[in-house]
Amino acid sequence: TGNVTAGNGMYLPTTNTLAFGTNGTEAMRINSSQNVGIGQTSVTSRLEATSSVSSVGSTVVNFTNSYNNFDTNPTVPYPTLWLTRVGKSGSSYDSQAAFSLSRFENVSTNPRTQLDIVLAQSGPYGYPEAYVMRLRGDGTIKTTTTISVGGAEPSTSGAGITFPATQSASTDANTLDDYEEGDWTPTLYGGSSTGTSTYTSQLGSYTKIGRIVTVSFDVAVSAMTGTGNLRIGGLPFSVPNDAKYQAVGACFTSGLNWSLASSTTTSVYTANNRNYLTIYLSGDDINADEQTCVNETQRIWGTITYTAA
Repeated sequence: TGNVTAGNGMYLPTTNTLAFGTNGTEAMRINSSQNVGIGQTSVTSRLEATSSVSSVGSTVVNFTNSYNNFDTNPTVPYPTLWLTRVGKSGSSYDSQAAFSLSRFENVSTNPRTQLDIVLAQSGPYGYPEAYVMRLRGDGTIKTTTTISVGGAEPSTSGAGITFPATQSASTDANTLDDYEEGDWTPTLYGGSSTGTSTYTSQLGSYTKIGRIVTVSFDVAVSAMTGTGNLRIGGLPFSVPNDAKYQAVGACFTSGLNWSLASSTTTSVYTANNRNYLTIYLSGDDINADEQTCVNETQRIWGTITYTAA
């Protein structure tokens, strides 16, 4: 019973629905499913609020925490708003997911507002303390474990940034689009004829940050039949086809008969459009030259940093 049209007070707009009106307009209703709508007549969620105000900066819902006895510790936030989903007690859904809009207040620091995204396994009514992500009003972002980019699956161990297994390259010079660590298998072969090598060691590792790759290797053979200049193959990434991307690294050898007798130093070198390294011999006031293949027991260690294609 009661009024069926909006006025100033409570009325019944339809069966099993309770509404409240002001100035002849409906302001809020509770339908037969106990869903609450503010400025909304068709309500399917537990709470829906709609505003017809179109001015810039208009607010649909505004919650304020008036508690003013704040702790002197500026690292403790006081929630202004909690939105919490509580799972079923005693089951696998016994957990909470929440968004918390909090504000720090302290006389010795500048107040700041932050949005906390919270997941917790503390029971349906336990206070959720497992902050997953914190967005602060000063533009900083804090996470507790790993975040991913490019559709990659976040790592389940440690804390950091996970990139896709296949790089999603950016054309922006200021965008970091890849990080990768791994192993590679160095090989020794000839530049004129590949030949066959008998290996006693083939160890290699690399780290790639963006396009910058650092490789290290330890390769040894007891015999090889290749001819021509000695090459170290198997690089995990090729060098771009551009002359400005030449690179030089350090190496030392054991048991290798240097093909330039007057040389006193060795270096590894790579040039544009290559996927291998060469060894250069050099010394005081002599022209550097490439090391050639020698069929003997030899071992080479080295490292080089270069740009990937």
